[in-house]
Amino acid sequence: ITGASKASQVVENFDALHVVPLLTDEVMARIEEVVQNKETRIYGSS
Repeated sequence: ITGASKASQVVENFDALHVVPLLTDEVMARIEEVVQNKETRIYGSS
């Protein structure tokens, strides 16, 4: 589910996928360091 309500939003969302290869482990670690909101598991979830 993209949340897009217009065709242009779908195109924009797919265009954003070009940055995925740039999200190395190092980049993701730095992002986590800055935002400090790493997902934690909820009791009972798998």
